[in-house]
Amino acid sequence: MDSVDFYRSFHTNTANKAIHLFCIPLIVLSTINFLSKISTEISCPFVFIWFRNRNIGQLPITVRINLIHALYVSYFFIEWSWQIGLVMQAYIALLSLIGRYWRRHDKNWFINNCKVFAFAWIMQFIGHAIEGNRPALMTSLRQSIFQAPLFTLEYIYPPLLQN
Repeated sequence: MDSVDFYRSFHTNTANKAIHLFCIPLIVLSTINFLSKISTEISCPFVFIWFRNRNIGQLPITVRINLIHALYVSYFFIEWSWQIGLVMQAYIALLSLIGRYWRRHDKNWFINNCKVFAFAWIMQFIGHAIEGNRPALMTSLRQSIFQAPLFTLEYIYPPLLQN
């Protein structure tokens, strides 16, 4: 897993690791919340609504971008291994449930979500200032986006990334 080693190399300081352990899930959570605002409605041509033996129309289906994101992330990690895929699927599902609860119970969730997102990113940059190392996303945005959540789970569930 060279890509995980790449991400690890940017995070060697204990304080920076602790900041990332706390802030990366906040960023993933707030990103899921942002993505929940993006949706589209499509009509499925093969699904019809029947009432008293009469076709009354097609069933509209709402597709949310955060669902597509969760499916893509699950596929990405299952490509590595089933174990990593299942753990990451549970991670995304848990954060999605927390996000759904937050959106339902906080009238100002969008503003608060923006604050959490900004706070978490600022804290991560502070962590890198403490470490004296630039963030990994400055080198590889793609690897950083996918390895960051995996990196945090490595401390909670160490066998996850053992070869």
